[in-house]
Amino acid sequence: MSIVLAVISFWWYRRSVAADRRRLRNGVLLLAVVWFGLGAIAELATWFSPIGLLPLIFLAALLPFTVLALIVFLIANGFTMIRKEGRSVGNLLSLLAGIGLIAAPVLAVALFVTWQPVLVAMAVFLLLCLAYAGIFFTVLLIWSYAYSQMSVRLPADGIVILGSGLIRGKVPPLLAGRLDRAIEIWRYAVAEGRQPVLVPSGGQGADEPVAEGTAMTEYLISRGIPAEAIITEDRARNTEENLRLSRDLLDRSGHTATMLVVTSSYHVMRAALLARDLGLKAQSVGARTAAYYLPSAFLREFVAVLTRHRRMHVLFGIAFALIATLAGLTTVGLR
Repeated sequence: MSIVLAVISFWWYRRSVAADRRRLRNGVLLLAVVWFGLGAIAELATWFSPIGLLPLIFLAALLPFTVLALIVFLIANGFTMIRKEGRSVGNLLSLLAGIGLIAAPVLAVALFVTWQPVLVAMAVFLLLCLAYAGIFFTVLLIWSYAYSQMSVRLPADGIVILGSGLIRGKVPPLLAGRLDRAIEIWRYAVAEGRQPVLVPSGGQGADEPVAEGTAMTEYLISRGIPAEAIITEDRARNTEENLRLSRDLLDRSGHTATMLVVTSSYHVMRAALLARDLGLKAQSVGARTAAYYLPSAFLREFVAVLTRHRRMHVLFGIAFALIATLAGLTTVGLR
């Protein structure tokens, strides 16, 4: 049975990616391919010899140690973020996630062993929510990576660079990485005989002396990009406005083909999802980001994507509450 499910999930995955690689559903299907693929391997192994199951048993035995390593890594990364970036809420995310991975299961077990129906129901609900969040995070992680590794088809009529905040009116390293990646793509396109325009996009924050788009334009010109190859967008306040306002500028200037969005590596998937929601013909590519910065940055992306699917979360929450209630009622009969 696992073999059949593995083949079906792989076929469905290929069709879904071909239709639109920006769907988060592709990550769910890829996870299904891996899961049923492992099941198929186990099924085939039992046909020949039970010894064939040993590698899968070994992998399963490694899982607790993997989780423990993840907890240690997140906590250590949290302290690194505090040391290098300060104590903002966003910079504390990896530390909080690591502590949460310890605290949530401990709390669930503590509630469960009371054998009180209400507390048992709370424990079951907490564990189900934790498992759900873990699966959602895994889907986003594997598809973000898979999407970022897919080749982007050029030409694109417009190369949009998403702003990320200035420091004292200057382009910081994170934003410079995005701009340098865009310059690299633009120069490659020009060498191939194409003439895409660059669209640095970002408005002016309350603590910024100039708009991000303006500072980004100055950076591009200082790196040898001709002014006529740049269309500055200087009003956007968030990623959605970056995409929509940039598309409007490109439309008005007669550039109506595919749009390529350049952002940081951790932000690629959310930018692609937003572009799809807005009905834009756009794909996104990522610029390198400092390794220590990635965990907290990706956790912020996870929270942002999580909030985009509220209806689905509510439905699962209701289902989890029903299951937890049944578990609590079961303890009444067992006492």
